Amino acid sequence: MKSIAILFLLMPILGLSQNLVPNPSFEEYDMCPTEFGQTERASYWHSALESPDYFNACSPSSDVNNIAIDVPINGMGFQEAATGSAYLGLFSFFIVDDYREYVQCELISPMQAGTTYYFSMKCSRAEGYGFPYDHFNLASNNLGVLFSTQEYLASSNPLIANNYAHINFEQVVLDTNNWITFNGQFVADQSYAYMSLGNFFDSTMTDIVGTDASAIEYPYGSYYLIDDICLSENPFCSLFDDIENIIPDFEYSIHEGQLNIINQNQLYLQIYSCLGELIYDSILQPHNSSRDLSAFETGLYLIVFQDELKRNILINKIFIQ
Repeated sequence: MKSIAILFLLMPILGLSQNLVPNPSFEEYDMCPTEFGQTERASYWHSALESPDYFNACSPSSDVNNIAIDVPINGMGFQEAATGSAYLGLFSFFIVDDYREYVQCELISPMQAGTTYYFSMKCSRAEGYGFPYDHFNLASNNLGVLFSTQEYLASSNPLIANNYAHINFEQVVLDTNNWITFNGQFVADQSYAYMSLGNFFDSTMTDIVGTDASAIEYPYGSYYLIDDICLSENPFCSLFDDIENIIPDFEYSIHEGQLNIINQNQLYLQIYSCLGELIYDSILQPHNSSRDLSAFETGLYLIVFQDELKRNILINKIFIQ
């Protein structure tokens, strides 16, 4: 018989490492974004070069500018958040002047030299439509991570890339429907305190693929959405500490391999593996229900409940054995 426990009871035993990335899926915000270029409204994040964008379903949709940075429909296309209701977006390549956009955060604690760190993030290519962009007809590789001991600010001390990234992903991401998970690892050689994301290579070292016939005559740019970032000393990186926002008229329990749910409103249920792979996705209609988890392999999982509008969220870690 499988036994399942809420993981915060088991964390000391398993020795799980903390995710060093603050606000890893951009759910926390100082203010809802109202226009492009407001990365700083996502708590703990800011622009390190040019004007990357913050998208959040909390954005008021009373005019066309706000709709452009809403979730899931916005000026960059249609994409649900990988987790919650928010994500960041940036240009990895633009046809004019080697244009790039970088985002940066200060890590929760500095890295330790000589220690191996494991990194993961989810990316999806934006195709663009409507206001303000028609569509993006290019895709690129070289999305990556650059660590630093100093802070870079687009307004006063921008990050200037030099064809180097500590972790670099050579895959050209074409998919506009799904989130692609990148994983990498890195042995810190300094006590890095800041992490930047983007394409840190110039156009001569970046692979560009046209995504439709228009790219031959009118190449434009490649734009990517980013969500669910994790940096940890343990490959079993837990994206979140337990998060609980109030979901009205809802409770759940796990007993003898059964997930029992009491909900008066429609809910979304997702279960992720410890590596961030979505392995279970379901819509819970308003009634009492159960889900059989006994067939799951032994291991660490992340269970996520969201309300119908995906504004309230409950996240717990569970361990199945």
